Amino acid sequence: ATTETSFYVLRFLLGIAEAGFYPGVLLTLTYWFPAKVRAQANGILLFGFAGALVIGGPISGALLDMNGIGGLKGWEWMFLIEGLMAVVVGIVAFFVIVDRPHNAPWLTTAQQNALQAVLDQEAAEKSADSPQTVWQTLCNPRVMFFALNFFIVQIAAYGLIFYLPTQVGQILGQKIGLLVGFVTSIPWLLALFVVYFVTRWSDRHHDRRRVTVATLYTIFGVCVCLSAHGSPIFAIAALSIGASTYLSGTPIFYAFLSERLSGLGIATGIALVNSIGNLGGFVAPNLRTYVEQNHGGSAAGLYTLGSAALLAALMLALMPKGWRVAKKSGAAAAPAAVLDGRARA
Repeated sequence: ATTETSFYVLRFLLGIAEAGFYPGVLLTLTYWFPAKVRAQANGILLFGFAGALVIGGPISGALLDMNGIGGLKGWEWMFLIEGLMAVVVGIVAFFVIVDRPHNAPWLTTAQQNALQAVLDQEAAEKSADSPQTVWQTLCNPRVMFFALNFFIVQIAAYGLIFYLPTQVGQILGQKIGLLVGFVTSIPWLLALFVVYFVTRWSDRHHDRRRVTVATLYTIFGVCVCLSAHGSPIFAIAALSIGASTYLSGTPIFYAFLSERLSGLGIATGIALVNSIGNLGGFVAPNLRTYVEQNHGGSAAGLYTLGSAALLAALMLALMPKGWRVAKKSGAAAAPAAVLDGRARA
C-alpha cells in the first residue's frame, strides 16, 4: 500500500479473504466431531491461535527491529514474511484437508460408517428445532441473540488483543520490539494450558452456558478491568488470566451454538455469529480511543472493554430457558470404532 486509498482497498480485500476462514473451520469440525467432544475439538483449533501469538509476539518484535535492512521498514518486513507464511500454509492445506469421514484414508470403512452414523443421528435430533434455510437462520431470534452476545464480548476481546503489545510496552516502559514481544507471549502461553483443561471439563460435564458465562465473559471482563491497576507484574498476571479465559471460553461458546443448529443452519449460523461478532473488532479500538481521550485515560478505556464482557455475561446468564438446553445427543452411545477413529483423526 502506497496511498491511503490503496491501503483501504487492500484491507477490505483482506477482510473478505479471512471472513470465511474461522466459521469454515468450525463448520468442518461439526462434520467430524460429535457434540460430546466438540468443545475439545474447537479448543484444539484455538491452540493454533494461541500458539501463533506465543511465537508470533517475539518473531514480530524481531522483524520490527529489522527496520532499515534492505531498504524496508520493520513493519514492511513483518507483513512480507508473515504474509508469505500464510500463503505457503494455504497451498499445503488445499492438498491435506479432508472434508468428510468417508474421504479419510486413515479410517477403516467400519470407522467411517460408525462415525457418520453418530453425526447423522445428532443432526436428525436437532433438525426439528433448527432453522433449515439461510433466510430462516438470519431471521431466527436465537441465532441473532448469540450474534449480538458474541459481538459485545468481541469488543472486549479485540480491545485486549489489539492493544496488548502497546499495553505491555507501557507497563515495561519499553518500545514495541523483541522484549515486549516475549512478554506479550506470556498470556497466550498460559492460555494453551487453560484451554486444554477447561474444554475437556466442559465436554465431560456437558456444561456449556455456565462455563462460558464464567470463563469467556465474567473472569475475562474482571481481568481486563484489573489490568488497569497495580504493579507491572500484577497487570501482566491479570492480562494472562484474561487471555486464558477468553480463549478457553470461545470454543465452548461455539459448541453451545452448534448444538442448537443442524444442516445448513450450522453453516449460516456460525458464519452470521462470527461475522457480526467480528464487527466488535471495528468498534473496540474506536471506543477505547474515544473513552481514553475524553473520559479519564487508559484506565477508563480498560473499564469500558471489561464492562462489555460483563454485559455479555449477564445476557447469557439471563437468556430464555427454552434456549438453554439442546436435545440430548446420541453421541454418548458412540461405538468403540468411533472412539478409536476419532482419536486417530
